[in-house]
Amino acid sequence: MSERVKVKLVRTAGCPGGNIALSRFKEASSGLEDYIDFEDIVIDDDDEDTAEKEKLYGSPTFLINGIDPFWDGEEGEEQEIALGCRPYINYIFVEGKRKRKIEKSPTVDMLREALEKAIKEGGDV
Repeated sequence: MSERVKVKLVRTAGCPGGNIALSRFKEASSGLEDYIDFEDIVIDDDDEDTAEKEKLYGSPTFLINGIDPFWDGEEGEEQEIALGCRPYINYIFVEGKRKRKIEKSPTVDMLREALEKAIKEGGDV
């Protein structure tokens, strides 16, 4: 790996998912600190200018080298800036059946997978 992976967490002050995201990131990045530059940006809940500048696609948003690895839109579809709280979909198994679970942040496993992929691929997500 030639360059460190740049991870930015962008979140609004009033969204409870932001603190969850920070906690989960710390757990997910444990042992990977030598490969990551991390920035935590907390913006005011109504600051549209900063939201656009920092690429807030709903709070919380993780950007790995400027790319949102959790964007689930169609190819070619543009992400929209959003100040509200952002839901994340996690799939879990309950009694052998796959179920959707709405999360306030990417899970530790989702984050770890995205980080390891970026590190392995030299920073590309």
